[in-house]
Amino acid sequence: MPSPSTTIFALSSGRAPSAIAIVRVSGPQAAAAVERLCGRLPAPRLVHVATLRDLDGSAIDEAVVLWCPAPRSATGEDVAEFHVHGGRAVIAALFDALGAIDGLRPAEPGEFTRRAFENGKLDLTEAEAVDDLIHADTDRQRRQALRHLKGLLGARAESWRQQIIEASALIEAGIDFSDEGDVAADLVAPALRKVAALRAEIEEVLAASAQSERLRDGLTVAIAGPPNAGKSTLLNRLARREAAIVSPYAGVTVVNDVAFSAGLDGIVRAYNTADGSAVGTASVPAGINAQLAVSGDYLLVAAGGIFAPSADTPSPAPAQANGLYAFKLGAGGAATPEATPSS
Repeated sequence: MPSPSTTIFALSSGRAPSAIAIVRVSGPQAAAAVERLCGRLPAPRLVHVATLRDLDGSAIDEAVVLWCPAPRSATGEDVAEFHVHGGRAVIAALFDALGAIDGLRPAEPGEFTRRAFENGKLDLTEAEAVDDLIHADTDRQRRQALRHLKGLLGARAESWRQQIIEASALIEAGIDFSDEGDVAADLVAPALRKVAALRAEIEEVLAASAQSERLRDGLTVAIAGPPNAGKSTLLNRLARREAAIVSPYAGVTVVNDVAFSAGLDGIVRAYNTADGSAVGTASVPAGINAQLAVSGDYLLVAAGGIFAPSADTPSPAPAQANGLYAFKLGAGGAATPEATPSS
């Protein structure tokens, strides 16, 4: 594990080139870095405009500099931020200047958040929420991550901790002071009632966590069916873009893994299996990837006839039952019909 005594720096904004790039520095040498590059240490938490210079005195860029001494900073350490123009050459020159200062090194992925956690600026649920907020693709994902970042789950966990301590204190008091006249005769019963209520609350939260995980991770949908049944066309319609090749020739489509927002306020990950096995309407078709069948959420079986045939997309063989079948996949890949065939 990297030493917390070192000072780290990294690009905290988006990928270059961009209009503005933010380079953050955190650690005991942050003040020395600011003085080296700016010539002086600005007033804390006030915007300061300065010309950044490398160790040879050559100008790097005009920058906005923020200086936040510990402990009132994002990581709980001394923190400095340099807001520079987002060109690759500017960022590279600034990184070279920072790397030449003793005690400074590039940060590892997530290291700023880890230091904030270690210094008590974030609890574990808030640290995880930072990653969820960064990777949020939908508005509901953003709202959920923001609630956790504000300490919704962490505050509830702290409440549980306090209730456990109270129940433990009651039981210990009943054991240690059982012969004292001013101590209630039975302290175990109220402690057990408190624990039972706490257990019910925790079980309720755990039961609801599956919905939160589904919102964060999205639904997994497999699309299966014989050749030219319309699997790739269905995937393209769901994704609202040309995500898979549509061809009248069998075997052209390989397995597609496409993630998209399907207007469900969540993410759907669809797999076009390009399966050529016969379609069954009462169970999962043979040949579906076993791992997908176990871990997936839904299976769509395209049996042909779901889209109007064209000269480039011939109809399936008459022996096949036309329609689109939906199955919900359970434990071990067990399939439950979710919808009647539709054509």
